[in-house]
Amino acid sequence: NGYAFAMKHSYGLKDNYGRPNMFSHAYIVPIDEFLKEPNCLLALSDINFVDDQEEAEKRNNTESTLSNLIYDNKFELSSSLESLSMNRETYKMLLRTVYVLNADERNLKPLHIEAYEDKQKLKALIYLIHKGLPYHIRENLKIAIMPQTDAYFRNILFDKDAKSKGVYIVPNSGESNNRA
Repeated sequence: NGYAFAMKHSYGLKDNYGRPNMFSHAYIVPIDEFLKEPNCLLALSDINFVDDQEEAEKRNNTESTLSNLIYDNKFELSSSLESLSMNRETYKMLLRTVYVLNADERNLKPLHIEAYEDKQKLKALIYLIHKGLPYHIRENLKIAIMPQTDAYFRNILFDKDAKSKGVYIVPNSGESNNRA
């Protein structure tokens, strides 16, 4: 709906009545801002995220804008490729696969991309996808980094078991079952 989110969930918390609960803290930007510069969310430091509502409200009242936040090293093309052990050919294969499967808006089948355990590597992969695709494809991407029940409302799903889920690609090897 026109926005991009960076969100952290804290589990195992208790609410005011001692019941098990969770807390989510998110930063939300207009999708155009994210599409122009994915680092506005991808490079956000974990320091920005809090684990309870009281702390989040304090930060909200102190005018937390993206310019006031703390950022880790911003992602760049060459360093992201290197951190993922991808060469230019496997990167091209990844981009072609994402492009072909998302150029036709009638395609309802998501692309499963083998996920990395390391959160920084996952962010680097999202950065590479957004930087390498034409704007009109990027603005229609709906990415999830955890299994979703609404998988058919997502174009890209990151999954550790991507090979068993449908159309897939393994980013660092370029292995794919996409025949389009």
